[in-house]
Amino acid sequence: MSYYNKLKYLLDLPHIAQELGFNGSRAGSVFQGDCPAHGSSGGCCLTIYPRTQSWYCFHCNKGGDVIDLVRHFSGWDFDTAANYLADKAGMPHRNTTDCTPEEQALRDAEYSERSLVQDMLTEAQAFYCKQLDHYSDIKEHLLQDRRFSEDIINEWRTGYSPHDNDTALYQHLESFERFRGKSQLTGLFIKHHGGYHDYFSGRIVYPHWKNGKVVYMGGRATAHTIANQYECYTKGGIIKLDDDGNPVYIKYKKLRTHDPNDASRRDISPFIQNDTFVGEDSIRGAKDVIITEGYADCISAIDHGFAAIAPATVKFREQDYEKLKQLTRHADNIYLVNDSEENDAGKQGALATGKYLAGAGKNVFIVELPRPVGMQKVDLNEYLRDHTAEDLRALMDGAKPVIEIIIGGLPKDFIKALPVMQGDLFPLLAEMKAGTYEYFLDKTAKHVKAKKAVLETELEAFRKKSQAEPKKAVDPAIEAAAHALLQNPSIFKHRLDVINQAGVVGERQVVAMYFVVMDSRLLKAGLQGTHTLAMKNSGHYGSGKSFVIMICLQLYPDSGYHFITNGSAKSLYYLPNGLKHKALIVAEGFQYETRNSQDSELVYCTRTLISEGCIRYQVAEKQDSGNIVTVERKLDGPTAFITTTFMDKLEAQLEDRLSTVHPDESAEQTSAIILATGEQAAGDIPALDEKTIAMWKRAHELLEPINVVIPYAKAIAIHVVEKKMPIATRRAFKRVLSVIRAVACLHQYQRDKDKNGSVIADVADYRIALQLVLESFRESLGSKTGRDAQRLEELQKQGRPMTPKELSKLWGVSGSAVSQWVTRMVKENTLLWCDDNGREFDDDRDLKKAKSGGRAYLKLSDACVESETLGLPTPYDLTGDREWNAGGTLYQMFDLELGSRIQTTETSEKHCADNAEQTEPLEPVEDAQQEDNDLLEDETEDDGFPGTICEEVEDSSNNY
Repeated sequence: MSYYNKLKYLLDLPHIAQELGFNGSRAGSVFQGDCPAHGSSGGCCLTIYPRTQSWYCFHCNKGGDVIDLVRHFSGWDFDTAANYLADKAGMPHRNTTDCTPEEQALRDAEYSERSLVQDMLTEAQAFYCKQLDHYSDIKEHLLQDRRFSEDIINEWRTGYSPHDNDTALYQHLESFERFRGKSQLTGLFIKHHGGYHDYFSGRIVYPHWKNGKVVYMGGRATAHTIANQYECYTKGGIIKLDDDGNPVYIKYKKLRTHDPNDASRRDISPFIQNDTFVGEDSIRGAKDVIITEGYADCISAIDHGFAAIAPATVKFREQDYEKLKQLTRHADNIYLVNDSEENDAGKQGALATGKYLAGAGKNVFIVELPRPVGMQKVDLNEYLRDHTAEDLRALMDGAKPVIEIIIGGLPKDFIKALPVMQGDLFPLLAEMKAGTYEYFLDKTAKHVKAKKAVLETELEAFRKKSQAEPKKAVDPAIEAAAHALLQNPSIFKHRLDVINQAGVVGERQVVAMYFVVMDSRLLKAGLQGTHTLAMKNSGHYGSGKSFVIMICLQLYPDSGYHFITNGSAKSLYYLPNGLKHKALIVAEGFQYETRNSQDSELVYCTRTLISEGCIRYQVAEKQDSGNIVTVERKLDGPTAFITTTFMDKLEAQLEDRLSTVHPDESAEQTSAIILATGEQAAGDIPALDEKTIAMWKRAHELLEPINVVIPYAKAIAIHVVEKKMPIATRRAFKRVLSVIRAVACLHQYQRDKDKNGSVIADVADYRIALQLVLESFRESLGSKTGRDAQRLEELQKQGRPMTPKELSKLWGVSGSAVSQWVTRMVKENTLLWCDDNGREFDDDRDLKKAKSGGRAYLKLSDACVESETLGLPTPYDLTGDREWNAGGTLYQMFDLELGSRIQTTETSEKHCADNAEQTEPLEPVEDAQQEDNDLLEDETEDDGFPGTICEEVEDSSNNY
């Protein structure tokens, strides 16, 4: 929840109005009184609506939320009004929040856009409501068929989008100077034939209110809705017809949300989200809460004086349950009033929601609406057309608790009922107080025909199993900070910054890969196997590989990883808490080196767990009876994997499953690390404080295992297959998608979800992922990294073949160093010998002769040129949006600055900058005579450059 949403949620608008001097009195469900901006003879021009936490003055046509109300009464600016309310809510002032100026500027920009689009939606809903005066049949339908009162229509601003003038709303919004040119941000308009047309044309429009503003909408089809492929269900491009030959309309259309890959939705603000239930404001502080299904059901219940919410869909999504629990935390009783249907679909949906809430300690009841004979379905709105609030209250008083319905549905045989009880009943009984527990335990024993003592034994075993991992209390302040962190669009970059502040100099590429691999542990397996990532950090002794991972783990909860320095062959099978949705981290993985991994069970288990997400092992065990039986040991994933090593390559099959990164081993990095170490010892660099660590750990704990869909994955694939790529691209491409999924996993609180509950990856996730994969996966494709890549790039930039002597001078290194490097590159088919025109030699004799005469040149092979890029598109290639092009706002916003060596103090930064200018090359140019001798000696051998091949230490761094 954002700062301002939390601020508005904690305050009651009518109470604040009273403190500001509002003299209104209750008139039905609202308060009416004088407006401070002008006189009023009737004393009723300013109206306050408690059930939507909004207000409106019918004289000066101003309104809004509680912050707008304070500004209207006081004349203060926005910040002063917000700070006044923060004092009332017991919250810190906005300018005391812990963030950088850049982060604060980003938050301000986000709030500005969020406020703008919500104000436009609120004004649009008011426009729709006013249209009822011009379309009497629609208003008659709401009053007579729906039986809504005039009050609830006006308060809720239920309205209608004109079917005969679908540009009227656009013209209305454009008449406001603040909205001009920005209406397309709302998702309310379709651009067609050069104009902007109302997306809800011909539909009744219901709003989602939150904290005094409209934040989302849904449109119900009417007799005036045009029958076309955008408003009706189709099959094969043909509109579906019912049994009477009438078009089958899409009953409800939801407001469109942002999609960077859809030209018609690209301009919609990302702050248009379908994440608010209908009626949220009506249940504030309510002791009895109704949870129902649709718009009309919820509005009817509120109209009859009840506190009610609805998902405005068939049922709540699983990911909505936690929010539902929070919204109803003050309720004593929760009543689920779903549709009464012949197929019991409504009841089953209510049971699913009820089980969750009952398991959270709520008193939950299921109300079954009476269905007249001959009717297949009755919903709450239909029931309240012909019944009173007292009738509904009587049904609520007679409703059965969820747990009683579960008991009644158990098989009447203990053996058959036990698995059902363990899954559905025991979690509820285990949380109950003594008296209630005894009552329902007796009922269960009678129903399944078992002794109460037997049930108590089974229940106690269930409790012990559930308490194996005790739950710890979370500081509410830490919880709130963690939630705010998960809403920060820059959370990925912010996490890298925190590690740098903790004393890690630079290494942002390595840190980013550590985190993205650990985050991938939460990716659920798909049809093509696991999506988790595996990596090794390969570098020289003492380069700080283990130090960096240990600092990163400070921000990660213990439940998210399993860290070992060594393990026996079958040790993984016996882990008490398993490795499901964890990262397995092995320090200095010498066990995985080729020389140590011959027929190694540990290596086999690791690579199988990475690829298949599960390992099984059968072992003979002696039972208490003395019999020896075969027992299967099973270890479930999905599991991510990280190891560090000084070796370039590990066991071949494991290596094929890994991405590789390298620490920065440059002289500048060494200087920076030494200075930072000195500053830490002097106390100039403070360690991470406990609050920061707790906040990040809790944020990672709040992330849930998810599925991720990547709407632009096919576009990436099409771009890739247009290039000539090596076979290794197959596995590397899957890793690219897994990195995108892992980045989306970190941002799951900010991303839309599809109808199956899968998180939809955003282009921002791709922008972040692309910065990681271009370097870390290049080795997987046989491409060069570090110094090799730099040298090959410099050779390519020359635009012509070059001799070894020319390369020696170009790079400022000795002839022997060039000799060794060229020999390796030629053997790897990365470089080719040719003449000065780039033509390859016909045979070895011609090549030897050219070398002897100093006329042998080097050029990049075609394979090298083609593999130097992954062939991946840019975000701009995918979207065509200039903001995603290099230098664009969005492009810059998600720049991780991976190449920068961020220092912990200004002193280190300045010293290293000065030092970099004075540093001598690591391989100084030798005198000309010595260089000529080296090259002459080299050219006497058949292969051109003799001697042992020596590996150099690289400087690694719904649409119209």
